Amino acid sequence: MNKTWKLFESVAYEYVSQLYKKTIKSEHTVDSHDSGYDGIWIIPSDNKALYKKIMMEAKFRESQSSLPLSDCAKAIIIAFNSSANKLYIATNIELSPQTKKEIKNFNKRTALAIVSVDNIKLKNYIHENKSYLLKACKTSETLLTDLERKIISLPVQETATANKALTKDTCLLDAQRNKLISDIVNEFNVTNKKIILSGVEGIGKSVLIDKICDKLQKKKFDTQKINLSLCTSSRILYLKVLEAVWGVSLDAILEDIGLNTYIDRLIAIKGNCVDSDIANAVKHILAMDIYEYEGSNDIYRHYLLKYLSAILQDKREYFHLVIFFENMDSLSVECVDFLLELIEQMLKNGIRILLELRKPFMLTDDIKCSNNYYKMITKNAHVYFVKSLSEHLIYKLIRKYIKLDRESCKQFGDMLENNPLKIKHALEYFKQISLNINVKELKKMSDEEREMFWNNQGIDANRETISLILKYRMIPCVSELLEMALLLNGEISYSLLNDYWKTQTDEICEFIFNNGIFKLEGDNLQCVHLRLLSAIKATSQPLERMKAAQKLLPLIQNQSDAKYPFIQLELLYTLEQDNNIGDYTVHVMSLFEDSQQYQQSIAIGKRYIERINNKIMLSNSEKNIKLRILLKMLHCIYELHADNEKEYESFYHMTKKSIILYFPDHVSCKEWHEYSLFMWHKKFIAGMFDDAHQISKVLYDNLSDICRLFDTSDDIAGRIYSAHGLSLKMLEGGDAATVLFKEGIEKYPESYNARAAYLSQEGNRLLKTKPLDAIKAYSKLLDTVKEKKYPFLEILHTRIDIAMSNFLAQEYDTAETWAEEGMSIASTLGIHFQKGRALNILGCCKAANGEYMEGLDILKESDFYLKLSGATIYRWRTMLNQASTLLQIGKSKKAKTLIIQVSHILLSDFTKKIKSDNTSVPYQSLLLILMYLHELEENVENIFTKMEDIPIRDDFSQLCQTKDWKKCFQNKVKYCNGIVLVTG
Repeated sequence: MNKTWKLFESVAYEYVSQLYKKTIKSEHTVDSHDSGYDGIWIIPSDNKALYKKIMMEAKFRESQSSLPLSDCAKAIIIAFNSSANKLYIATNIELSPQTKKEIKNFNKRTALAIVSVDNIKLKNYIHENKSYLLKACKTSETLLTDLERKIISLPVQETATANKALTKDTCLLDAQRNKLISDIVNEFNVTNKKIILSGVEGIGKSVLIDKICDKLQKKKFDTQKINLSLCTSSRILYLKVLEAVWGVSLDAILEDIGLNTYIDRLIAIKGNCVDSDIANAVKHILAMDIYEYEGSNDIYRHYLLKYLSAILQDKREYFHLVIFFENMDSLSVECVDFLLELIEQMLKNGIRILLELRKPFMLTDDIKCSNNYYKMITKNAHVYFVKSLSEHLIYKLIRKYIKLDRESCKQFGDMLENNPLKIKHALEYFKQISLNINVKELKKMSDEEREMFWNNQGIDANRETISLILKYRMIPCVSELLEMALLLNGEISYSLLNDYWKTQTDEICEFIFNNGIFKLEGDNLQCVHLRLLSAIKATSQPLERMKAAQKLLPLIQNQSDAKYPFIQLELLYTLEQDNNIGDYTVHVMSLFEDSQQYQQSIAIGKRYIERINNKIMLSNSEKNIKLRILLKMLHCIYELHADNEKEYESFYHMTKKSIILYFPDHVSCKEWHEYSLFMWHKKFIAGMFDDAHQISKVLYDNLSDICRLFDTSDDIAGRIYSAHGLSLKMLEGGDAATVLFKEGIEKYPESYNARAAYLSQEGNRLLKTKPLDAIKAYSKLLDTVKEKKYPFLEILHTRIDIAMSNFLAQEYDTAETWAEEGMSIASTLGIHFQKGRALNILGCCKAANGEYMEGLDILKESDFYLKLSGATIYRWRTMLNQASTLLQIGKSKKAKTLIIQVSHILLSDFTKKIKSDNTSVPYQSLLLILMYLHELEENVENIFTKMEDIPIRDDFSQLCQTKDWKKCFQNKVKYCNGIVLVTG
């Protein structure tokens, strides 16, 4: 076996070693080939904190003419994570021009400098030190001479492909756009605040981003762009962020079948192994087909967040990196939630962020939430709005191709909304059809006649791009290429292009590089603008699309890229392979659920259900898959805590109807009881406690028969005890729930759900008087359900309960720590109601410490997220806390409005709870409201009238006679340093 590579590594190691005479540690890593770095040196200093770490990677190649930077990705990542000062790259061939450019940009970003070993100097070193190298490298003179001959020192000639498309030739900037570019660059120069570039589709945001990148690179910044339209899952999004931070493509690593042999070294931080939970999450992201994720799937995004923070934490003062996120409106809401948390971590560690937003901002998969997400995205950001080009530049742009008079140019521009992209596409279309225009005749026309003339050519504000694409579709092979691009979501890897087109690849590439539809990004072809992709979709040809799908399917079935399972499902739909669509839908839904993209999973399931519902007769297999998918959808709705959103109502009816039709004795089938538990939760969180109790009572009464239908691992008994106990708690009080939970533990000692329900209730009971003991109960709960099939919503709820317990114990610093962690976990998963709970506790901590204004801002944010999630059962608490805080700072008018709103909620939705338990949070909160209204000199008799059958008037009268009445509140409604605050 040829070991020339091993000799080259040894020679390169000796070469770098002679550059650093004084070292306290040097090591030549010779354990394996191509699995990381090949040498490391530690350079001493009088100050140990200033020790320098030097690393080296050697790459010997015999079948390549030049070396791409991606070949050194492993070494760069390890050096970055190790906080190395220099990484030497030694290779026997020349670096490609692109690699040299990438190294130059990389060296601007951090304290890590990549140094390319000069091949001429390396050859001279070998020639002048042969006798030493023969001994040091344990080799022969023949092999050393042969190696010297294989080290190439001739420069590689750079080649460039011209793009003749008019869309690429034209870049127009007016005074206001130049100022905008200058303002953004200057702001990035002095701060790492989040910046947003907003404008209508086609207004020129991408052109501005390119110019901003150019300016920043001249100011010693490295820049990275992430096209979010290609981030169809949180895994792909995270990988793109890692690539931007590390500065290298991960494609070669992700495709490496030997990844598992060096993955621990790759993800290590400063040479140390990463915490096992974090390591498992990162391995899951990098190597899904190698590692089954061990740990809670639901929390792994939080661990990914911690890993990003860990690799960045000591680099803040050295970072000169700007990351641009484009096409944010194309993300799923789950990915938006995750991205916002990733951005917060990057901002904290010195990375500059620019987000490109389309105006108006509309999330494609959740239009109704777009306004709320716009507020979340723009929070603490500087928003720059891109205006239309000046009339002069529109005139200049049009006359670049058509010598129209100024009035005709103005009318043409107005017709196309003075949108640069629309104008460029129209002009490119004219160029493709070789349109001859009689300028004199056009000038004589009225505005209406001119507009009719342009319309007849296929040009108006909505058709110009479609007209261009239709023209391209007339070229042989191009229509099929466009269908291929559409099926691949606008991105085609060059290797896939070559596998698909084979001998026609050169012809296809010639088209690609001579039009403005695609651009080359690394080894991938990308559609340059979503408007073009929309036009390709609008002009899609069914037969061409099916032809492309038939050829693509076998090519991507064995691909490891994270995006291909979702594309494969699209291909199955295109080819109408009904026998495979159902099973593969279940698979893709599971992939989305693994990354907590529950809305995406629901959308995938909904598409299958809509298709299957159009069939008159279903096979038994199709019936089973339909029901399986419906139950998975209900599970996703449960995880989203969106049980009562109108858009999901039909799925509950459909599931019930399907079970009844497919199972004559439906009340005795497993699927019915699964459905019943989802219905119980739906009723319970809506505050319909009587209905919830009715469902849980039937399940409880038939428990022994139900258990026979399920595996022991499903712990159906514990789930039913948990549900019924909570129903009893809301109707009869906590003592009734405790009795039932104890019964569940006695009858089913192996049930973790029953034990968890008891521990949760025990924690809630202790909260009122012994909050530190409550923490012990909650901690036992978390230990009980560890690595079990326990709903993560409940785990997160319990973690936030621990924050609440610390608050009630007046351990405010500890409470803040737990609340902040709970908030971070909830944020990465988009669990808005738990984020709202955590923020409520955090706001309470601030208010309890007298930081009223900061506390009020946090409580308002809590209110925002609880309102967003529709969590009425929690939202009134933060509303009441805002009122308490407002009273503390003398804003009684605003406080009174909130107090009255909360009183209406309590009297409407919590009457039974108030009447059954005078120690409950709703009862104590209503009592607090009565005292506030009394002090505000408001009439409270209407409240007493509705509560006349309980002694709340007596409790109120007693408080009125107490001087420091606020101090009487000592349970979950808690007196804290002069203010009463509500948790829960």
